[in-house]
Order: sequence, then C-alpha cells, then structure tokens
Amino acid sequence: MSHHKIVSKFILLTTLCSCMLKQLPAQVENVDSAFQQARTLAFSSQYTASISLCKKILEKSPNYVDVHVLLGRVYFWNDQKDSAISTLNHVIRVKPYEDAYIALSDILRWSDQYSTSLAVAEEGLKHFPASEELTIRKIKALDDLKEYKNAYHFADSLKKKKNTDA
Repeated sequence: MSHHKIVSKFILLTTLCSCMLKQLPAQVENVDSAFQQARTLAFSSQYTASISLCKKILEKSPNYVDVHVLLGRVYFWNDQKDSAISTLNHVIRVKPYEDAYIALSDILRWSDQYSTSLAVAEEGLKHFPASEELTIRKIKALDDLKEYKNAYHFADSLKKKKNTDA
C-alpha cells in the first residue's frame, strides 16, 4: 500500500473517530437529556455509542433504572445477549421493575427460549398483575409453546379489556 493511501486512510479514520466522539459528551451534565440521546442513538442503530453513553449516565446516576433497561435492550441488539440478560436480571434483583420484565421476556423469546420467557412474564405478573404488556408477553410465549388453549384464555381476557394487541 502506498504512503499516500496509508495517510489518506489514517486521516479518514481520525475524522470518523472525532465525529463519533462528538456525539458523546465528555461528562454527563443532565442525565435525563443524556438518556434521551442514548435512546436516539439506539434507535438509529448506533449501538456502541448508545452503550457508551448509557455507561456514562450510570456512572453519574447508578440507580437510573430506565437506563439499565435501555442498556439491556441495546446489548441484545448489538449481539451481546449474555450482557443483556445479566443487565436486566440485575435490575429485577435490585427492585422489580415492569419494563425490565418486559425487556427480558422479549429478549428470551427472540432467543427462542420460550419457557424461560414465559416464566419471566409470569414472575413479572406477580409483581404487576394488571400489566397488559406482561400479559401479552405471556400470551406470545404460550403461543410459541403451542399452548393455544391457555394463550386464547389470556388473550380473551385482554380482549374484554378492549386491548387491540390481544
């Protein structure tokens, strides 16, 4: 490779790194706005940047549960399933949180772990019995397990509550 091409690639790489670093604040001043930025990064498939920002937020505010849940989901989207499951289980162990149960149930279902997904949804429903989102996860897991009669029973109960997802 010629010297000119090496220098050109170095300049391009340096510019790209600089642009990526500008997306991440050196210090998180406002954790809520940083959380919104981490969500925006995640939903625009900039997973590494979102993970980095979530970690910075958690350094400043370690009990920010929504950041932990986002981090768990983004880990999964970034093909880091074990980190995703570990992060969400940590949240649930510290304090049961509905969104953590929902995210963990989703991740397990997407990983074809239907029985475990069902168990997580059912555990979440013990803490949040009125949760339609957890009931939907339970129905989906039952359907995946071909337990259609049970799935229909729970779907029918949601339908009576006028839930269109059922």
